Amino acid sequence: MKRPRIHVLYEHDVTGNPHGCAHIRLLRPLSHPVLGRHFDICFGLDLPPEPVDLLIVERLWRADIGPEDVERILAWCAEHTVPLVYMLDDDLLTLCSDEPWQIFPQPYHRLLVSQLVRAATLVVVATEELARRLAPLNGRLRVVPNHLDERLYCPLPPNGRHGGIVRFGYMGTYTHLDDLLLVLPALRHVLTRHRREIEFEIVGVAADQGLAELFAGLPVRIVSPGDAFHYPDFVIWMQRHLRWDFAIAPLCDTHFNRAKSDLKFLDYGMLGIPGIFSRVPAYADTVRDEVDGFLVDNDTVSWQQALERLLGDASLRRRLGAAAKKRVMTERTLTQGAALWRAALGEALARR
Repeated sequence: MKRPRIHVLYEHDVTGNPHGCAHIRLLRPLSHPVLGRHFDICFGLDLPPEPVDLLIVERLWRADIGPEDVERILAWCAEHTVPLVYMLDDDLLTLCSDEPWQIFPQPYHRLLVSQLVRAATLVVVATEELARRLAPLNGRLRVVPNHLDERLYCPLPPNGRHGGIVRFGYMGTYTHLDDLLLVLPALRHVLTRHRREIEFEIVGVAADQGLAELFAGLPVRIVSPGDAFHYPDFVIWMQRHLRWDFAIAPLCDTHFNRAKSDLKFLDYGMLGIPGIFSRVPAYADTVRDEVDGFLVDNDTVSWQQALERLLGDASLRRRLGAAAKKRVMTERTLTQGAALWRAALGEALARR
């Protein structure tokens, strides 16, 4: 039986490199062997030269996207009777809507996202909350949570102590600066009190030079992944370099963040690193408090107490880390998640 042909337009930068979300949401899942048996999938930077059975468009597709690009996509789908699947993992319709000084997204970006959502045969999103928000624009929605590609991970040696030092860390893009600043007072208190016993590593967000100054004189290291900026390379880098006893995942309780996914739980858990997570929807719906992670209210005292507890209890860290890794391995890898993508693609194809 001939396999349906699917063409994927993933979000990429000006040089054609896929964004990290493109790898996580499309490139890794749709290249998984579980799906390869059922679909003939091609990834590209532009529309295919000939009709296919299904077209997938991610987020804003290209850095220089304009109204004419969306019109071209929709006209092509109409001309060739090709169903359109639109993939969205963040609420771009409200991102920075109360911060007009931000350069992304611009108002016309929101209009293009809205246009694609309305026109899609099926909209695939990462969270239930995002599906709820988009439902007034399009009732044809399917939630496919994030899953990690187990093919990128290899067995790791035990995470031993670092010369008696407890090392913990945080990683995130520059957009998460406000989240890290949320817990700055708690971090400064704990790092000052235990300056000879602990070390805090920051990956990514610390590209902001002002952040380093906020930790001046404290046992804090700014760690750069170097040229491992492509997602598969970064995953390999994480496994080699993030030898943390625990990690933190603060997240401000904003309208935009309430529709975000639990990706940091997956990232930390897959490495066997126990985490302290803000008690917000992104994590509260996943993390089992004191079973496979800590859920903490977004106030300084709560964060100080959680940090102190994990710093002082190695057996608790080991128990939480082992439980988190088991949870991710058994529930949130593409071995399980690819089936959800198969169902979503099958639903869209059935509408042709």
